[in-house]
Amino acid sequence: MSGKPVFVFFKMFNCGHCTQFAEMPTAEKSPWAELLRDSELQNSVDFVRYDFGVETKSGQTVRHKLPEQYSFVNYGPYFYLHNPNSVDNGIEFTPAESQKYGRTAQGLKNWVKDNLRKDPKLTAASRVPVAIVPAPQQKSPPVPQTRLPAGPTSSGFLNQKPDLHRVAQPPPTPAPLAPQPAREVRNSRRAIRVSTAEATAPMAIRARNYRRRR
Repeated sequence: MSGKPVFVFFKMFNCGHCTQFAEMPTAEKSPWAELLRDSELQNSVDFVRYDFGVETKSGQTVRHKLPEQYSFVNYGPYFYLHNPNSVDNGIEFTPAESQKYGRTAQGLKNWVKDNLRKDPKLTAASRVPVAIVPAPQQKSPPVPQTRLPAGPTSSGFLNQKPDLHRVAQPPPTPAPLAPQPAREVRNSRRAIRVSTAEATAPMAIRARNYRRRR
């Protein structure tokens, strides 16, 4: 592609007028040939022949998709500004333009030249409103959470955020002391069973208890 505006001619299979308008370029007197012979248009516009048709099958109209690289479409005697998403989204001759230029190849050439003078690039904005496509929404970056700087306090501990999800556990209960077995204290005469409390008592108490047992 040369970068110039593109006018695409196509043939409507079920439209006699469009078929006549978009005759094969070999016909010397066809509108296609007349446009190709116009040097001013040749220097300003790229003309492309494309067999884009509308056929009637079982009472239904079938539209063949036009290649998206073409920006401007000649819809029979009408020029459509092509929307890549749909051929129907375009613009044709207004009633005033139709009366001014007519439905002939010469009128079409005049219409093209007038539009080239008004807008050399034949931008869609000069003919139809441009659809505003919303920009994709971008996710905002996460907001950083502010934390107090860690440092020593008056109590000597660091500033730390409490863990609210942690349940305080009670201190473990100490296990009960197992009963101590009584030990035997032997003397020269007989064995006397002495309890643990007596064994750890002061010597005077132990001697007194010993005398009482005798």
